[in-house]
Amino acid sequence: MDKPVYLIDHRTNSGVGIEAYSNWDYVRLADVSGKLADRVIFHRQGNGFIIEHTTGHWDGYRYWHSDGTGVKLNDRAHASVFRVGYERGHEKEGLVIVGPKFGAPLNSQHDGKSWLKEQSSPGHYVAHFHVKS
Repeated sequence: MDKPVYLIDHRTNSGVGIEAYSNWDYVRLADVSGKLADRVIFHRQGNGFIIEHTTGHWDGYRYWHSDGTGVKLNDRAHASVFRVGYERGHEKEGLVIVGPKFGAPLNSQHDGKSWLKEQSSPGHYVAHFHVKS
């Protein structure tokens, strides 16, 4: 892709943004339905993509890194390689982004805020994203 795009969650109609927490920028859905939030850039890396956020609170820390506790921004050397595709039977709902930690799709945790995290156990909502230029 290599161009900035918005990712819009199918279920909430919220864009993907970041929030600073404990000296890291964590990736989460916007609080307001219809808010586009921040753009991201998909860069091809082997059989997947590294995802660059176009904003951040710390210089050089713009790349999505999944460590099992959530998706946070890190430097390019520590960027996670994500697989991107469609879930069979749910193609109209949009793209699914699969993380490297558990080989599981990203979901949005709903504990007051919608943090993106790899789905490590069944029963979580799988986030489906529409891409908007």
